[in-house]
Amino acid sequence: MTEDRVREPATAGWGWSAHERTQRRRYANLSLAKKIAWLEEAQRMVLLMEQQRSGVYDRTTGPDSED
Repeated sequence: MTEDRVREPATAGWGWSAHERTQRRRYANLSLAKKIAWLEEAQRMVLLMEQQRSGVYDRTTGPDSED
């Protein structure tokens, strides 16, 4: 699967508002499947951060361990 790269002018990297516009354009061009995958990954990250903050998270049996 090939992603169409968003072509940005050389000055697009200057400042927060330019970065925000670039990100919005990039995300708008993602397919629905990729948007859903991004949201699922974001949800996993939120749940992990909540576990870490509550002190329940055990580093030895993190989300990637096979225990």
